[in-house]
Amino acid sequence: MENKKFKIKYMFQTYPVSTAISLVEPIEEGGLDPKTSGRSIETLVEYPLLEAAKAFTSKGIKTVSSSANKKNIKDGEVYIILDYSSLNETNRNVVEGIAKVYEQQFGKKDKLAKISVPINDKTTVGDIIMKFREITNKFENQS
Repeated sequence: MENKKFKIKYMFQTYPVSTAISLVEPIEEGGLDPKTSGRSIETLVEYPLLEAAKAFTSKGIKTVSSSANKKNIKDGEVYIILDYSSLNETNRNVVEGIAKVYEQQFGKKDKLAKISVPINDKTTVGDIIMKFREITNKFENQS
């Protein structure tokens, strides 16, 4: 019988809520379809924004990108970028009050909405989770 070694290709990293953002490692690969073999939302979204990304998905809102790790400290923000075209009228009104809405060229012009939360080196995972919980609760279910 041949011994096969299994290699974990994508790791799901969790952090206690008291962990400072300065200790959260970045996920370097992203923007992949979660249906890609071996990938799930947990391996694409950094832990502090995972609950928010799942909440948006469950509400029928497409998340395009996100970042919440130690590299964000220099920019002073963590963020989730939503596909503006995936939003219904009510949710567009919500996002226009709390996000930067802009167009970006990805082969075709896409309208995106960047929801940012200010951070510093003392901000914790729990702080980010709670702030984005407040934000996601403002959106209605559209699925």
